[in-house]
Amino acid sequence: MKAVFFRCYLLLLFVPGSWASAAGWFEGVNDAHYPWLYHVDHGWMYATDSNGGGAWMWDTGLGWVWTNEAAYPFVYEPLAGWVKYEPSTHNPRQFLDISTAHWLVDESIENQNSYFPVPTEWETFTWFYIVNNGQPVDGTIDGITMRLNFWEYKVTFSGSDLKRKVNLQAGISGVANIEGEWFTLGGNLRLMTEERLERSALGLFEREADFSLYMRLFLDGQPVTINGYSTAYDFGELLMAFPWQRDLYEEPLHSTFYQVIPSGRVSGSVKFEVDGYPEETVEDYFNFNFDPLPTLHMEIVAKHDHYFLSTGQPFQRVVEVVVTQTVPDPTTGIVEQSQGRIWLAPGIGPIRFIEDNPVTGTPIVVEYSHSFM
Repeated sequence: MKAVFFRCYLLLLFVPGSWASAAGWFEGVNDAHYPWLYHVDHGWMYATDSNGGGAWMWDTGLGWVWTNEAAYPFVYEPLAGWVKYEPSTHNPRQFLDISTAHWLVDESIENQNSYFPVPTEWETFTWFYIVNNGQPVDGTIDGITMRLNFWEYKVTFSGSDLKRKVNLQAGISGVANIEGEWFTLGGNLRLMTEERLERSALGLFEREADFSLYMRLFLDGQPVTINGYSTAYDFGELLMAFPWQRDLYEEPLHSTFYQVIPSGRVSGSVKFEVDGYPEETVEDYFNFNFDPLPTLHMEIVAKHDHYFLSTGQPFQRVVEVVVTQTVPDPTTGIVEQSQGRIWLAPGIGPIRFIEDNPVTGTPIVVEYSHSFM
């Protein structure tokens, strides 16, 4: 949202003038329709007055960018930071991301490689997944031995507001040892995430993300409610689609992609309530900044001409990747590392992934079922 306001502010600052004469260093420009310019490499652009010291320009692919005679072909994009245009490339253009040292392909989001499909403004994509091939997942956490039966794993991605939501629901059964006493356990849980993204031709940038947990449990028949909520802010340059902008199947085996999250803050609360016993209510609040900074690393470990899920569904040109993420523990500062394995198919995205169960820590296998796109 800050970037949107920033770009509107730039439009208000626009001062008409002879842009081409003030920026003669920007060669290959036809300004017959000024303030719209046509550049031989960049196509149509909307220009602000250069004032002889550089200029902000609206690039139909990149959005607002800034450059001047000393910097070009380096350009500054508010979301990605500094990138370098490779003059030998055209349709699509290629840019070197200075912060990650990776080459990015400038394609419109609609034509972006479909290993990470992104809906247009008028579309909403929905994916459905099956957890553990429909079998229950067992695990133990904090003295609670439980069995989870997942009945919903749904992902929706709305193009109108660029919100990506994950909804996970499961039934719970088991036993719990609380302060030396054993209780039978039953109920259900719901985990939800909502990511708010911003669009750029260089990829998708995550600005904020909400995480919520709702558990309705019965301990020997006594109703207990647990609510947890947190929001992650200021992800800055976290580029969600950076490895998916190319045809991953054509990338060499063991190609790696690396991203540092340059900033980040998380705040939220956890509330424990026992029905009929308000004195038992406990609520904790937290707020912390990431230090050291989290990192995200992806490596292509295999490519499959033909791949079959356990359900027998066939796919072609499937890319298998290992994703490693490091995140510091907010209380101890100890850096924790998690790793997952994802299988990606063109036109769908993830069709299979193995990840830790967020409740029990037991690895679970999630496979694609069907989608509406």
